[in-house]
Amino acid sequence: MITILQRDEPKSDRTTGILTLPDGETHRSIEPLWNNNSAVGSCVPAGTYAFMRETIGVYQYFKLINVPKRSGIELHLGTHPSQTKGDILLPEMCLERMKLVFYPNVDEVYSIEIRD
Repeated sequence: MITILQRDEPKSDRTTGILTLPDGETHRSIEPLWNNNSAVGSCVPAGTYAFMRETIGVYQYFKLINVPKRSGIELHLGTHPSQTKGDILLPEMCLERMKLVFYPNVDEVYSIEIRD
């Protein structure tokens, strides 16, 4: 089961994209602009990563695993780039849908492909 985040061309203050869930449902995403993979204030480098349910982080939705030179990257609720310092923001409807798909298996690891 793979989830794909296809990024758009960066805007002046954000990187937007389309997150496609395994069933084909799509939702908008927001990340900071690319800043050389800085731990504070950069979008995630393109690549394929593991993600899983987050049960102890700040937002407790989902977290990315094994992002080079980064840790603590979460997928969480947000609608404006000021709400993230390096996480991936998603609308509430997307997170609710992801909970239905991915929450039943708390310890399972899934894949997300992030494309530029």
